[in-house]
Formats: sequence, structure tokens, C-alpha cells
Amino acid sequence: MPPKQCPECGRFLRNDYVTALANGPAPCPRCGTELTAAAVDAADSAEGVAAGASVRPADATVEVDVAEAEAPSVRPPDAEPVADVLSGWDPDGYTPQSLDDLRAADRTPQMAAAGAAAGALAGLVFLPGRRSKGVLLGGLAGALAGVAAARLAPPQN
Repeated sequence: MPPKQCPECGRFLRNDYVTALANGPAPCPRCGTELTAAAVDAADSAEGVAAGASVRPADATVEVDVAEAEAPSVRPPDAEPVADVLSGWDPDGYTPQSLDDLRAADRTPQMAAAGAAAGALAGLVFLPGRRSKGVLLGGLAGALAGVAAARLAPPQN
């Protein structure tokens, strides 16, 4: 069920405002027209009947009144825009880094190479009978461990 509206300007009225109209008339928040509970209920029921009776045959022509087509919006006005909605969110003394600085501080290639070298050496030592296979598997495992360590380690400033 849609909320009740002002019969003059069409503004949607809050439920607590409509229930307060039972105590006495009050001005509309938008147009200032004195509203009563009976007037709001009558306008609401008249709109419901009109909406239900608007079924027409498919071949019927419809004439639109220009004043009706250019009716003002019933949407309440938006809040005032705020210049910077994120101001005050950063901790004191924090300065954001540029993307180039972050890319320069990325240690992933160096850690992957170091991990691959250490893994290849470990594969050479621990698989003496199969040196090529040990170097290959150890280097691959070391490179993956280096990449994981670079991604999990906190950035250094």
C-alpha cells in the first residue's frame, strides 16, 4: 500500500505525520496547505478508485492534458551535496602513496627469484640421484613460496 499524499502538491506524507492529523489539522511540509485526516483519507481513496477505473480498451485513443503531463515531482528534495565525503577517514599523518611508488616497492620478482634459487639448491642436495628433476621441482616450489611470501608480507616503507 503506497503512503498517503498531500491532495494539493502530491508530496508523500510520513506515517507519524498522518496519524498526528487525528489530533488536529497541520500544514503540508511542502506547500503549507492545512491538511486534515479526513481530507488526506478522501484524497487517498479517490486516487485508488481512479487508478482502478483506468482500464481502457486497447484501441481507445488517449488525450493527455499538458498541465497534467508537466506535474511537479513528488520526490522530496535531496540532501545538500558534501564537498568531500571521505574527509576524516584516514588516520592522522597518513599520506597515500602513488601507484608508481607502490609498483616500485613490489618485491615479488626478487622474492620469487630468491625462492627459486634456494629451492633449486635444496633439490640438488636432497635428491642426489635425480639432480635435474630435483633442481626443477625445488626451483618451482621455491618460486611459488617466494611469490606467496611476497604477497603475504606487509609492505616495507
